[in-house]
Amino acid sequence: MDRFKLDPFSYVSYEITPNNFDKYTKRTYPFVQKDAKHKNRFYGVCPGCNNPIMMVSLYQTQNATTHPYGRHVKHSIPQIADYRQDDYDNCPYANKNNKSNNKFLPAKSAIGLSNKRLLKEQYDQVIYILRKQTDVLFSNNLAQKMLDEYVNNTGWLYRNTTSDNLPWKFGEVISAKSLGGQYVKIDSDIQQAIRQYYLSKGKDIECKEKRMQVPLGNFDVCLKFVFEDFKSKLNGEHLQESITFVVFDSMLDNEIVYQKELPVEPDFLINLMRNSSNQTYRNKVLMNYAQSHVK
Repeated sequence: MDRFKLDPFSYVSYEITPNNFDKYTKRTYPFVQKDAKHKNRFYGVCPGCNNPIMMVSLYQTQNATTHPYGRHVKHSIPQIADYRQDDYDNCPYANKNNKSNNKFLPAKSAIGLSNKRLLKEQYDQVIYILRKQTDVLFSNNLAQKMLDEYVNNTGWLYRNTTSDNLPWKFGEVISAKSLGGQYVKIDSDIQQAIRQYYLSKGKDIECKEKRMQVPLGNFDVCLKFVFEDFKSKLNGEHLQESITFVVFDSMLDNEIVYQKELPVEPDFLINLMRNSSNQTYRNKVLMNYAQSHVK
């Protein structure tokens, strides 16, 4: 893996580099501990499963083919993290052969409870990210219905959900929803695709104030959207994840009108949380709704 955290209770992860390790750990105990031969070993926490990891090749000479990386330590490391096999089996950075076929984590999984807490605290930011990547201005009413479905299906227990990919894994839990009545951004790819689709049916959609409202469904056209095909792939030590956002016409054999691959951006949610100026503009309606509905 190419990212690490400082403790299991943090949502923040960093790229594994000598500079980041020095900056955030100051090379102090417990991040630096001596092994049986009195050699320094460098530790952190896996952002995918909250288990301990050891940094490999952290201070060796770097070249085009050699980079520092993190390796799971399959036992507890004092004051770093306790090792949990169930969470390791869920980890997107772990050996695929060790993973369980079960789609869900155990009900009391530490990772699952951490995901639940993060969603409760940052649900409005999750929706903000999905709005930014899809160019759909999901209404508060629709966002509340989506959260209800997520809660009813204990979405935080879906395997491979982490603090880095929570907004995108949130979408994976939600069933297809009507796009009718929702606004999309003017001049975006999705706006042009939807308008072109309606023009092909001999209809047009009026655009107002830098946004376009998708018509409510009828017997001719009924557009819906869904998040599907979540992908997770390790390229070397780098984890690449994405989910596909699809708009389709449910009245015409689910004909695809528009689709876009949404890449997981591991720092997106964390950067929003860190940005103090952003707090003023947070969606209080969704914040309060999450606080009262995520138990």
